[in-house]
Amino acid sequence: MRKALIPLLFSQNPGVFVLKEKWDNLIILDACRYDVFEEAYRTEGLQGRLESRISRGTETKFFLSENFRNRAMLRDTVYVSANPVVSKLLSDKLFKVVPIWKDGWDPVEDTVLPEYVYERTLEAIEQYPDKRLIVHFLQPHRPFIGYANYNWWKTEIPNRRFALTWGSMSEDGKSLLFSVSTEDLMELYKRNLKLTLPYVRRLLDVLPGTTVVTGDHGEAFGERIHPLLPFSVYGHPGRVRIDALTRVPWFVAESRTKKIIRSEPEIHSTEHLPKEDEDLINERLSALGYI
Repeated sequence: MRKALIPLLFSQNPGVFVLKEKWDNLIILDACRYDVFEEAYRTEGLQGRLESRISRGTETKFFLSENFRNRAMLRDTVYVSANPVVSKLLSDKLFKVVPIWKDGWDPVEDTVLPEYVYERTLEAIEQYPDKRLIVHFLQPHRPFIGYANYNWWKTEIPNRRFALTWGSMSEDGKSLLFSVSTEDLMELYKRNLKLTLPYVRRLLDVLPGTTVVTGDHGEAFGERIHPLLPFSVYGHPGRVRIDALTRVPWFVAESRTKKIIRSEPEIHSTEHLPKEDEDLINERLSALGYI
């Protein structure tokens, strides 16, 4: 039913192509909803202009394929990524992919922590001062940082038999869908974003040129797939183009320092991924719920 229903409900894709937008630096917050970002960004002192955009994807792989698939190699762009999907799909599409998911993985939290993304981005700013920069944080995407330290006492979980979900929807070996209330899920998600925004602010303080903070897609917390259908959506199932999954922040910050972008004739990242990297990617994608 799902395979037949989704193409009928969501045959159109009005999302923007991010490569056609104006920016020198693009900070991507994985699975970041517009409304939650709007609620949080002022408390972190982010200075700039907030708009929204409609994403072309409802999960990272579709966001990347829709925006990069049919493009020529980008000789002026460096992608610093905590998400292994980027290395899997774009290793031959950019001047350089910096795979910080590889050496920055936290074995306790099963993710790349935002402070590590910040530190490695500072290195990239210094190493590639004349390149467009894409920085991909994993948060607010789960796993939820510090989840094991919380005791969830709400046990009245609604009947979610008619739920469309993304990935395993599990944390610490337990199904989030049937062990945590929607309200607690949202609080965990907001906390993941709140832990990340201070590092975003620090990057905005040092990045030259025009910097945009956005999401590759959103996250659903029980929104209906259609007013006339009994299916609720959790996570971010592929191609389910409801507003919670497609409306993302587009926060624009301008620096007084201009950035001069130069394209290079040589591409540094066209080599094929070694077998051990492919195995490691699959292992970490599993931790993130992709597999």
